Amino acid sequence: MMRGYVRASAVLPILLLCAAAATSTQPVQGLGDKVVAFCRAHRGEIVGNGECAVLAQKALKDAGAKGRLPDNPEKGDYVWGELVLAVEPSDGGVKFENGKARNLKPGDIIQYRDAHFAGGNRKRHYVMTAGHHTAVVNAVADFGMTIHVLQQNVGGDKTVREGVIHLEDLKTGWLRFYRPIARGNEQEAGLGS
Repeated sequence: MMRGYVRASAVLPILLLCAAAATSTQPVQGLGDKVVAFCRAHRGEIVGNGECAVLAQKALKDAGAKGRLPDNPEKGDYVWGELVLAVEPSDGGVKFENGKARNLKPGDIIQYRDAHFAGGNRKRHYVMTAGHHTAVVNAVADFGMTIHVLQQNVGGDKTVREGVIHLEDLKTGWLRFYRPIARGNEQEAGLGS
């Protein structure tokens, strides 16, 4: 009988260690996750005044991230954090600078400038234009070539809604993808203050 008691008491500390290990390995929600969660929570609503950039600004603030940084390369070209990818059309396709499409993550923020997309197949063709627009990456598919976004102020609709862009369909203009930066970490990201 004493032997059974010893075994039972030996099991309790092991169970407690396993429980502690399970709680300590829970994933910590990153800035990008928090940005996406904010946008998803406001689907169908108007955030702030309904302008596209306000959704990104409010999501960054709610996540504890640094807000909009000085415009670059021109006035009105919003910068939302660390540049992780720039996309421009190229002969018969697109070219990538500063990174790879497959490394994009939910919570990255896209800044569009004079972007014109056209694509499809025999059954369905689409055209989309975004002269100056901001959206948040909701999900990434096809090794980063298909981007599901959350955005507002599209086609006169100021509510937060979903959309999809296909990078290979970019015909003119450019896209820049920015990764949110925690407040106070601008120096680490090489951005200065």
